[in-house]
Amino acid sequence: MRWKPLELQPIGWHPDINDGVRLNIPPFMMAGTLRFNKKPQVNIAWETDRGKDVESVPWFGVFDGKRINDHHLGLDEKRVAREEKSRKENAR
Repeated sequence: MRWKPLELQPIGWHPDINDGVRLNIPPFMMAGTLRFNKKPQVNIAWETDRGKDVESVPWFGVFDGKRINDHHLGLDEKRVAREEKSRKENAR
């Protein structure tokens, strides 16, 4: 999710319901849990969105400003970010 800080991004199968279908549906589509006899048809662009991200976002250099939708961060990256945020808050 491009607009959420790393420490606030959902971990595993615990999505933030307020993020909307477009962001919450990919894990279920990949796992095949939404299909019965055939693959569901959805109109979602999984690759890159039109336009560019602004230079002020922390991930601008990673994707050279492209809006990549199908980039997945690892659980360890998210857990470390949450631990760092917690440490910073407790140090205050």
